[in-house]
Amino acid sequence: MTDRWYRMRLFSRADASREQRGTRTRARGVVLGAAAAALVLTACGGGGESASGKAVDDAHLTLASSAISNSLDPAAALSSVGRTYTKQVFDQLVTFDDAGALQPGLATEWKRVDDTSVDFTLREGVTFSSGATLDAAAVVANVERVLSGDPAYATVAGRISTVKEAKAVSPDVVRIVTSGPDAVLLNRMTLLDIVDPATFGGDRPSGTGPFEVTAYEPGTKIELARNDDSWRASDAVKTVTIQAIPNPTTLASALRTGEADVIFGLPADIAKQLGSSGFTN
Repeated sequence: MTDRWYRMRLFSRADASREQRGTRTRARGVVLGAAAAALVLTACGGGGESASGKAVDDAHLTLASSAISNSLDPAAALSSVGRTYTKQVFDQLVTFDDAGALQPGLATEWKRVDDTSVDFTLREGVTFSSGATLDAAAVVANVERVLSGDPAYATVAGRISTVKEAKAVSPDVVRIVTSGPDAVLLNRMTLLDIVDPATFGGDRPSGTGPFEVTAYEPGTKIELARNDDSWRASDAVKTVTIQAIPNPTTLASALRTGEADVIFGLPADIAKQLGSSGFTN
């Protein structure tokens, strides 16, 4: 499974006809069925406008789905549904663009050393929301934690199953070593979220993404606020609510009434109905 499956862009157009919550713009979107999505809000972060034509820098977005992440710790998340949350708060060494092509993430370049080793050069000047600096030692700590054998991390360990170890070649270069040749190692690295090691085991793990957690109701709601110090900070979106609405009919109703801006995890028939009612699918 690759991150391309997760990176479905939910916002294809802004609904400028509905100005709600002051000057904040809203988006209308729905994603089909079982395909959980990880929305990268910075994709719609720049150049947002309200119905009055003024630039928006304080938008609030509500993302609703049939379920949300079971844990704020991305290494302990048990299913792909958590990617909607983790992609806002954490980054990976590499990622996929909308076309499915590999792109730099926390690593700006990578070089194969031999059949089982790849060196990743880290992006300069990146900090976690905690204020700690991203370096090779932090990446190594994340790999070692996932591969520690702790059953809490078994799902993520399975996603990077060929990885044997990580080594800090220098403060800004980390070497990923696999147990054998792995043609899709880069794909696997899109699924390893990097957390500030100082926050391992904490209530709110710190990441380098454009948002950080401000409140959490397990299984129900996650509240996020803009991380202005992120290397990919959002220009337009200030706060985000990720809301669980298990009942499909209630979930669809939340979109229709404006309670939610984006929803996903719907049965195909309900998604089709919303698509025919003017919502972007």
